[in-house]
Amino acid sequence: MPKLNEPRLMFPQGGQRLFIEKLLQNDATTVTLSNIANVSTRTLRDWRAEKYHIPVRVVKTFCKKYKVKLPDNISKLRENWKLMRKEISTRGAIARYKIYGNFSTPEGRRKGGHNALQILRKRGVAAWCSKDYLYPKKSVGLAEFVGILLGDGGITKEQVTITLNTNADREYVHFVSKLGNTLFGQKPTISDRKDCMATNLRYSGIKLIEFLLKIGLKCGDKVRQQVDVPNWI
Repeated sequence: MPKLNEPRLMFPQGGQRLFIEKLLQNDATTVTLSNIANVSTRTLRDWRAEKYHIPVRVVKTFCKKYKVKLPDNISKLRENWKLMRKEISTRGAIARYKIYGNFSTPEGRRKGGHNALQILRKRGVAAWCSKDYLYPKKSVGLAEFVGILLGDGGITKEQVTITLNTNADREYVHFVSKLGNTLFGQKPTISDRKDCMATNLRYSGIKLIEFLLKIGLKCGDKVRQQVDVPNWI
């Protein structure tokens, strides 16, 4: 049985099919070829249809068995396969980066973990859970936090994010974090963005978001929805 990672050949289009057909014209059958390669007849048909690349070892075995000359450019065909795999791996890495971010950074790990958790939740593997927040009464402190959200924050269905300037608002970041901890009994997750000089303070929790919506805030684009200061402030 061929191994998934064993070297293979990448023939020009139509070349692999012609190679298999040449063997079949040389007293070979689909059954005998599949037995020699230790694969199913379906795999052999897939090789003939060029759905998959044939292993170098199998090509050499076929050529030796049926006295067929090895392709003159076998080294080039093997190199083509290596380059093709490298290109596919690169495209896969880029796609993964766009979805999950760079896992070597805190922001990337947060993004990757968040997206992975979302997938598991949609599949019913991971449960939706709420953090144990405090839900304060209307006060000057809560009004100030609402003002911060209206100016520098945003709310989605899953997160509350406040974005501040990393340098200019360095002390203010600590103030906002402390204010949130006083009001809700939880400190935010603080992380610096890599694409700009900004720091994100994040709270996650369905119940917290429901509470903020209840006191007059809204999810989504604040400008488009023309979110105003709640009447109680």
